[in-house]
Amino acid sequence: MEIRGPKPRDPLQNTSPVESKTGKFAGKVQQPASNDTTSMLPEAVRNLKARFTKQDLNDSTKVQSVLNAAAHELMLSELPPALQLKGADKQMVAGWLSKDNPLVTQMLMTFLNKILE
Repeated sequence: MEIRGPKPRDPLQNTSPVESKTGKFAGKVQQPASNDTTSMLPEAVRNLKARFTKQDLNDSTKVQSVLNAAAHELMLSELPPALQLKGADKQMVAGWLSKDNPLVTQMLMTFLNKILE
C-alpha cells in the first residue's frame, strides 16, 4: 500500500476570485487623510528633511555638518528636561557621535539616505 501526499498545487492556476475579509480591527485602523506622510514624521526628522538633501550626503564638504546636525537633532534635542545638556556639552556629544563613533556614523548615514530626497 502506497501513501501519497497531497498533489502540489500551482498558485498561478487558481482562477477563483480573492475574497476580501474584514477583521474585527478593520474599522479601527486610521488611514491618513492625504498622501502627505511628511506631517506624520517627528519634528526632528522634518527639520533635517527641510535643511538637507541626498546630494549633501555625497558632498564631502557638507557630509560632516549633516551628520553633526543629525546627531544633534535626533539624539540630543528630544531629551527629557532632566537630561538636557548645556550648549557646549551638546556640541561635544554631537561631535563625538558624528565623528568618533563609526557605528553611530554608519547608522546615521543609513537613516539619512532613507529619509532625504
